[in-house]
Amino acid sequence: MNGHGAHYIHGRAVPLASGISLARPVLHVFLFGGDGDGFSIGGNHLDHGARKNINMTYFIMDNFVYGLTKKQTSPTSPIGFKSKTDPTEFRLKHEPGHPAADVNGNIVGDGNFEAQCTQVFANIGTALVSKFAIAHMKAKGGSIVNIASMSGIIAQPDFATYNSSKGAVLTMTKCMALDLARFNIRVNSICPGCIVTSASYREIERLGLTFEQWRDRMAPLHILNRLGEPREVANAALFLASDESSFITATHLMVDGGYTAR
Repeated sequence: MNGHGAHYIHGRAVPLASGISLARPVLHVFLFGGDGDGFSIGGNHLDHGARKNINMTYFIMDNFVYGLTKKQTSPTSPIGFKSKTDPTEFRLKHEPGHPAADVNGNIVGDGNFEAQCTQVFANIGTALVSKFAIAHMKAKGGSIVNIASMSGIIAQPDFATYNSSKGAVLTMTKCMALDLARFNIRVNSICPGCIVTSASYREIERLGLTFEQWRDRMAPLHILNRLGEPREVANAALFLASDESSFITATHLMVDGGYTAR
C-alpha cells in the first residue's frame, strides 16, 4: 500500500483529515490518536466530523490517560482515578473537613469559612491567562471568555468563598471589557449551572450519596429538570469566542438550565 503521513497539532487531526478527504475524495484517509487527543482537546472536532459523515477512519488508542504527556486524567479515565499530575493530589485530602476542587481548580466549600479564606482568590487566577494573552491580542483584537458560575450571582450555603470569587470573575469580566474595547478585544463570561464533571463525583462521595440520588436532588432545581453536560458549556464558549458574537461584550451568558430563572 502506498501512502502519505502527516503529524498534526494535538487534538486537530479531524479537521485536517476532513479537509484532505473533501479535497481528494478518492483517497482513503486514516487518523490515529489517543483518548485525550480525540475525546478532550479534539472533542468538538470529533463531534462535528461525525455529523458531517466524512469518509475517513479514526483509530483511537484508549489509554485511559493522556499517554504522551504526563499521564493526566483523560475523559476515559475510570471514576475516582488519581493521576500524579492531579493538582488536588498535592493541595487537597479529599475527606470531610477539607475543601474539594472542581475541574477548573476552583475551591468549593465545606462550611469552614476561616479555613477557606486563603483560597478566596483561587478563581481569579483566570486573570493570569489574560495577562499574558492580551499583549498578543492588542494588535488584531479578539475574544476572551472567562468561566464564571451561576454561583457568582446567587447565595449558597457553605460556599462563601467559591461564590465570592466567582462573583469577582463576573466583575472582572466587565472591567476587562471596558478597558480592552479600544483594542477591539471582547470579554465575556459563562455562568454554568450544575454540570456533571469529575467534581460532581467527588461531591457525591463527600455527601455519601449515589449518583442517582444526587441527580434526583439537583436536577429539579433547574427548570429544564436535568443536569448539564460539559459539551454544552464548551459550545457556549465557542459561540462567545467566534465572530458570531461580534457585537457581544461585557456579558454573562447563563448556561444553567434555567436554575437562576426561578
